[in-house]
Amino acid sequence: MKILHLAKRNLSDEELEVLENIVERRKDNLSVMLGAYILLENKRKAKKIFENMVQEEQRNFMEFPIYYIWAYKDNEDTV
Repeated sequence: MKILHLAKRNLSDEELEVLENIVERRKDNLSVMLGAYILLENKRKAKKIFENMVQEEQRNFMEFPIYYIWAYKDNEDTV
């Protein structure tokens, strides 16, 4: 699966900086922040944001491919 391949490669410093800037600028959009934290591999902040979303927002986010990256990585770490 192509998505999981992307989840396994290391991000460049430039990509990390872009994601960090997204988190700073998009505090109004929990889904965008959550996606950035997932890619930054910040599990604690990702989980906190997800838990602060209302159920409908959580369900909507779970439809995005990035949710599967997060779920895959979470399961990978517990094995």
